[in-house]
Amino acid sequence: MGRQTLYVNAEGATRIHQRGFSWFAACFFPVWAVRHRLYWTAAASALFGGLLGIASMVPPLTTMRWLQVVIGGAIGIANGAGGPLWQRFLLRRVGYRAAAAEPE
Repeated sequence: MGRQTLYVNAEGATRIHQRGFSWFAACFFPVWAVRHRLYWTAAASALFGGLLGIASMVPPLTTMRWLQVVIGGAIGIANGAGGPLWQRFLLRRVGYRAAAAEPE
């Protein structure tokens, strides 16, 4: 479980951000993104996943199941590690600042 940081914006609204790898983001990234109010990220991820699913039906790729597993695993690891970093970047971008954090 990652460490948590409390973010506050100028209006006083707060958000909690959890650092570290997220298994939920790795397995269910669009759902994780909606849960964290990253709606554009969720839509882009779902669209990308749909396009990848369609691309996997192309005849050369249908016989290469191992490649589909490798690509799916790489995407899952990237989502699990990168999802929380992306959320932190977007929080800072819209004006949230770290107010408190758990000690390392």
